[in-house]
Amino acid sequence: MTPTHIIVHCSASEWGTALDIDAWHKARGWSGCGYHCVVLNGYVTSEDRAKNRRDVLYDGAIQAGRSLDMDAELEPQEIGAHAQGWNSRSLAVCLIGSGIYSSAQIQSMDRVLRAWCLRYGIEPENVLGHREIPRVAKDCPAMNMDIVRARLRAGLTPA
Repeated sequence: MTPTHIIVHCSASEWGTALDIDAWHKARGWSGCGYHCVVLNGYVTSEDRAKNRRDVLYDGAIQAGRSLDMDAELEPQEIGAHAQGWNSRSLAVCLIGSGIYSSAQIQSMDRVLRAWCLRYGIEPENVLGHREIPRVAKDCPAMNMDIVRARLRAGLTPA
């Protein structure tokens, strides 16, 4: 199936990597990281966060989560585990954090969204925050998705 939507999530943690999310999701009984990519905030470990030690090399770094091959279809092994009822038709990006994101994270998220919209033919209106999905009782990703979609529309418009 070709993905029709992109869902933006947050980790609700102040630190972490795709490997941490993979471990957290496996601990919940899932097969691994439910997101297709994770955008780091520079706090790789809990100690980094406790000491306010942001690593600029990891701030905005994009890490792979659930594997995607390069074709336009989601095969069974590529389907995420991030939004019940939407997994088989959507891609997922997760920002480390819970409402406060660095400019590097936002820029990286925007790059991922643009690339996926272009690759899969997804319209900016089909880029949703997790909280915008019906029957989801979360504030994730705690950002104004209308602004995200406006930036995305502007970035997809030829100059």
